[in-house]
This record gives sequence, C-alpha cells and structure tokens, in this order.
Amino acid sequence: MRRFWAFIIMVASLLVMVLFNVQAVYQANNLSLEYDGGTEVVLKLTKRTEGEGLDEKDISSKIAGRLDEAGARNSLVRIVLDDSDSGYARISLAGKTASAIDNIVRVVKANRPLTFTTATDYEVSGENIFGDKDPAQLKFNGTTPVVCLNVGKTDQWDTLTGKAKEATDTAVQTKIYLWQNKAETDNYENSLGKDKRSEITKKIIATLDTSNYTTNNDENYITVANDENGAAFTIASARAYVNARNSADYGFDIDYLYENLIVATYPANAMMSSLIGTLVGLVLLFIGLVLAYKVSGAIEGLTITMGTMFTMLIANFLGFEFTPITILAAITGILLSVFIITNYLERVKEEVSRGKSPEKANYDGYRKAFAVTLESSAFVFFVALLVFLTGQGLLKTFAGILMISALMSFLVVNYFTKWLMYWLTTSTAFAKSEKFFGLSEEPKLMKALKEKSSTIQEGKMKKKKNLSFIYAGVVLLLCLGGFLGSGLINGSDKIFNNSGDYADQTRVNITYMTLRTISDEESYVKISDFEDDVCDKQKIFPKDNIVSYTFNRLETEDDNKVETYTVYISLLLNTKLTDDQFQALDTYFQGGTDLNMIPTSYPTDYTASTKVNQDISYSGKIIHDNFWAYLAIGLIPAFTFVFFLVVHGLYAALAAGLEQGLVFGLGMGLLAACRLPFNSTSLYGVMALLFISSIAMLPLFCRYREAKRDSATKLPSLEQRSEFLTVASKSALIPVGTLLCGTILLLVGLLASCGDSLLSMCVIGLVLALFSLYFTLDVLPYDYLFFVDLIRLRPLRLNRTHKKLEVNKNEPHETIIPGIND
Repeated sequence: MRRFWAFIIMVASLLVMVLFNVQAVYQANNLSLEYDGGTEVVLKLTKRTEGEGLDEKDISSKIAGRLDEAGARNSLVRIVLDDSDSGYARISLAGKTASAIDNIVRVVKANRPLTFTTATDYEVSGENIFGDKDPAQLKFNGTTPVVCLNVGKTDQWDTLTGKAKEATDTAVQTKIYLWQNKAETDNYENSLGKDKRSEITKKIIATLDTSNYTTNNDENYITVANDENGAAFTIASARAYVNARNSADYGFDIDYLYENLIVATYPANAMMSSLIGTLVGLVLLFIGLVLAYKVSGAIEGLTITMGTMFTMLIANFLGFEFTPITILAAITGILLSVFIITNYLERVKEEVSRGKSPEKANYDGYRKAFAVTLESSAFVFFVALLVFLTGQGLLKTFAGILMISALMSFLVVNYFTKWLMYWLTTSTAFAKSEKFFGLSEEPKLMKALKEKSSTIQEGKMKKKKNLSFIYAGVVLLLCLGGFLGSGLINGSDKIFNNSGDYADQTRVNITYMTLRTISDEESYVKISDFEDDVCDKQKIFPKDNIVSYTFNRLETEDDNKVETYTVYISLLLNTKLTDDQFQALDTYFQGGTDLNMIPTSYPTDYTASTKVNQDISYSGKIIHDNFWAYLAIGLIPAFTFVFFLVVHGLYAALAAGLEQGLVFGLGMGLLAACRLPFNSTSLYGVMALLFISSIAMLPLFCRYREAKRDSATKLPSLEQRSEFLTVASKSALIPVGTLLCGTILLLVGLLASCGDSLLSMCVIGLVLALFSLYFTLDVLPYDYLFFVDLIRLRPLRLNRTHKKLEVNKNEPHETIIPGIND
C-alpha cells in the first residue's frame, strides 16, 4: 500500500508541477517576428570607389551571417539596390529590448577598414596596428567587462603615440581615435574640431587614451572606456562591440539610417490558433492513449507533458525564439516520447501475456524496450546536434529544441515513467484490478489487427521490390515535373513557388531634401497626404496597391553645410508599377515647388537631389536559409545510413537509406510539382518526417535482431529471415502505428488552426507520414530481404596455416608417471 501512495504522491507532484509552469512557459517565450512583430532597421549600402559592384545575394548572405553571429537567427533581410553602386538593406528583427536591438545593429553595421589617427591627422591603418591578431578581445575585471584592442605591432603603436604628443592642445596629446570607413578627406577638424559635422563624427567608434595601454611579454592591448555612443559597457554590449570589431570586411560601405516599428508577420491570433490546434491534437492523442492503456496511458500523457514543459523552459532559458518551427520541433519531440513510452508499455503487455507477474513483466518489458529507447533518443540527439553545429538561422532553433527533447524523452522514461510503473505494478491496488491499469492482455481489436497483418513471405519479395521501384519512379517524375513546370515552362528560374517571407516584393523608394528652417508639420509627410495627392488626385496608382509604408526624416547637412532634412519614403506594393506609372511618380516628385503635400518647403535647389527608385526587394532568407536547410536535409539520410550500418548492419542501412531517400524525394517533388506555397517553414515538414520515419524503423530492426539472436543462428537463410521479420513486423505495429498516426493527428490539428501560414509544412508532413506508415510496415521488410538476397554477405573466415609439430629427440622430455605427476 505504501508503494501505491508513493505512486499517488508522485502523480500529484507532477500535476502540480505542470499546472504551475504553464504560465511561466507561456510568458517566458521569446516571441519571433511572425508572432510579435519587431523593429525594421534600414541601412545604406554604397559601393567603394575602387570596389566591385553591389550584388544582392552576396550582401544578403553576409548580413544574414552577421545576424546569426549576433543571435538574431529568425531575422528577415531584404535588399533593394538602386543600381550596382548603392542600395538599402532592410532588416526585420523580432521584438526585443532597445538595448538588444542596439547590440544587433552594432554587429551588423560594423565594417573594415579601421584606421587609427591622432589630433594632428597622422594615421595608421588597423592592419598595421593589429598585425596577425584579432582586432579586439573581451576581458573581465571581476564581473565588469573590459573591451581591449590588441596591439600586434608595437613599433607602429609607438610611432602613433609619439605623433599624438605633437599636438599643441595638451588635452589631446594622449588621445588616439579609431575610425570606421574613414575617407581621405575626413580629418580631426570636421569630426571633433571647429568644423564638426555629425555624419563624419559618427565614423569615430572609439576614443582611446594612451594611459590605458598595457604591455607585457605575452600581449599588448589598450582598453576602450565607452561604446560608440559614450555609454559604459554592459556584458551584452561589450560582447557585441568585440564581435563587431572582429567581423570581416563587407567589401562595401554600410551606414545606419533609421528604424521602423513593424507589425507581426502573421495575424494577431496566429500563435494562439496554432497552440490551440496543437493542444487539441495532443488531447485527442492522449485520449487515445488512455483508451488503449487506461491508467498507464494517463501516466504516459502526464510524463510527456512534464517533459515538454521542461523542454520549453530550457529552450526559453537558452534564448531560442518561439517560432512556427519551435511548435514543429516540440511536436516532433512529443511524438518521440509517445513512441518510446508506447514501445515500453507494449513490451510490458507482452510479458504479462506470457503469464509473468506484473512486477516481473514491468522489469523485463523495460529491459527489452531499452534498446529502442536508447537508439531512438541517441539518433535524434546526435542528428540534431550535427544539424545544430553545421546549420544557421532557424535550423539552430529547430535542432536545438530537438536535442533538448531527445534528452528529456530519455530522462522522462528512465526516471519518471519507469518508477511510476514500478510503484504501480508492485502495489496491492494494481494486483486487484490489472485491467483498470491497462497492462492486461491485449484487447480483441489490437490482437485481430496484429493477426490480420500479413506474414512476411519470401515469395512476395519480387512484387514488393517492384513496388519500391515504382515509388522511386513516381518520386523522380514528381521532381522532374516540378523542374519542368516551374523552371522551363514558366520561363522562371524558381523551382518552388516562393511566398510569404520568401517572396520577392516590389518596393518604391523616394528620397528628397528639405530645409530644416521649415516647421515639422510641413516637412514630415503623412500617409494620408500621400494617398490623397498621389493616389486620389494624381491617380498614379490605387491605394489598394500599398501593402505597407514607412516615412522617415533625418537631420542632415548638404555640401555647403546648410542644415537640411533628408526624407525617406518607402512603399511596399503588391504589384510592380508600369513604366507610365513610374514615370508619372518620378515626374511628380521632381516637380520642385509643385509638390503639393509639402507646401512651400521644397526648394527648387534641392529638386536635383530627389531620387525615385522602384526595384524588386530581394529576400535574403532565400539564399541564406535554403542553403543550410538543404544541407541539413541531406545530412539526415546520410547519418541515418551510417547509424543503421553501425547498429543494425549493411542490409538494414540500405533499406533505411532507401526509405529516407524516397521520403526526401517525395517531399521535395510534391513541393515543386504541386506548386505549394514555399516559405521558410516548408522544408521543415520534410525535415521533421525524416526524423520521424527514421525512428519508426527502429522497432522493426530491434525486434528482428532480438529474434535472430534468440534463434542462435549465425547465418540464417532467407526463409528464416522472413520468419524473424514477420515476428518483428507484428510486434512493431503498435508503436510505429501510434507514432505515425499521432503525427497525422497533430499535423491535422495544426493545419486546421494555422491557415495559410503553415499550409505547405503540414500538407507535406501529412503525405509523408502516410507514406512512411505504409512503407515501414509493408514494404521495408521486403526491401531488407531484397538486399540480403542481392548481396549475400558471408562471415569472414581466416585461413590459418598450422605448422606441423616437430619433436626434437635431442631435447630433454618430461616423463609422465600415472598417479604421481599427471
């Protein structure tokens, strides 16, 4: 009875733990751009005098890499080039604090070359100071961060400090100034002197005092007292400053312009709808487990829920953003837990059906299920680790949460489910009502389902082999159809139907100057004025074409140092303007004092400075995220083959590799051929099913290995292998069916609630789950037999030559006397 009360107390503790952590998990989420909006940072891109022309893909890849380095993995980068010499980068950052945004921007806009100067305008390039060392490093004085600039060439530093002492003003004789992107015409006077100009002053990113220089035999460095804005360093800003200084050169100039607030990518109720849909699917899944396993099923649902809570808490603590991919990764982790525990309970039920006591059946069932528990958890963990280490962007979120889920699934089974089942099966309450606890003999429906499942017969191997080739042919045709339908017939180089954050968008950028002497109301354009004048009066294009807009004004100076405002208008349109529309808009803004929405504030002198540009806004996610996603999708089947080769042998590895190849090909082929909307989440449906289909194969091969071991046959015949596979297939039916049916159930719930945002991911996942369910249970055993029959490995036998024993009659020999020395 004491064990039963221990069981009750632990169940109650887990329930309380789950209930009290729901709010904490929900509120602690780092919501992504899709769900919470954020900030759009606009940067100016300019070709250097002797540099190469700007390239959209190169720029987006470099900026996306900086964002990954700064921890902003889910950011959206769009590049708009006016021409090959200039353009804009528009970076959408998820909702973060102002200081976090500043640190991200600090890393993104950092650039080389760096230049050290004195107040006398003597300068030394950064390369001549740093030598072969990184420009910066971070040290700590207790808990206080200390930013240091490395001095690799002390002779250059000594010359620089000596020149600084030649200044007539003693206050600057110990000052060294670090510039970023310093032009030849920039000097001390127009940066910090009498002719100070703000756009030049901001190029100075550090003011150093030579008294802070430290030298010893190992290293030489000078500390930086404050950041670019004169503020003291925090740990976060110090890390960002060091990362910024150590970043590679872009190859072009990049300058910060302004920021905009942006709304969430998905509708306001998208996250709640996705969560509700997922929870509904989970509730239905758990109800099914309770119906199948009664109290044991309830234990399964409770421990899985607790494991999921811990997974999300750890993910929040580590800073992973809550995105649609987070939901998919969490679902994959939940399905892994369901699969492991279901396999465990099925093994317990098998032992009970053999007449063992509940306690003995639980012990033996856990022991026999451990191979699947360990292999499935290890497989997901190590593949996710590999993807995390090699991937970028959202892949790190997906793989990171999967790693945590795999670890939690293993721990939950071994330290919660195991002990709950131990206390349950050893209690007197269990002995009185075994059926109530769901571990008695199998229900008639389950038994009939297993008996009805076909016997693996050697004679069917040819037919199933032909089916496999038909599947491969269909997949190949789908992929080919996708290439033909999108790449050749439509005259497009896009294989997939890009949409959402992967779609190219038309953006119109308008830049002009006004005098700063006019009032704010006159200089600052309102969208209502723009729509009234441009859309209604001029009828250049209708209001419905405007998807979003930003109006910004910066304080600037013209070449004659006259104080001006530079106004930036950026319109995102759902269509591209015709040549006539664009010419009308350009003519309107080049009209000088005829610009009706800014009365008397647009001097004719500044008409020439007006620029109107229309271009496709290029999404950096396409080149950056896709590369890493394709890499990850390729790594999963490759690792699956290696894993099964090491653990289950060559035949299993070939059969598993074939299924993985078909899952991958079918998923990619459907995306291309069916023209499903392709965005940053689409490939993750394929990726999740590659994980799920891999672990679905483990019970079959684990039970096959067990049956083969029990037979004590070193090299079984094809007929014997068929018998082993029949036993393995029937026993794997329930855990594999639960895993893949649970996948279908959860994806249907998610699809029903999320609308178009996750459409492709869910549809592909559903199709691949159905395909994997059929293939794993009905085709995979025959593929295994096919490879056995094709290759027919024989155990290696080493031919050893035995040297004939020769007796040397001249050597002494021991005399054997029976009873004395034998």
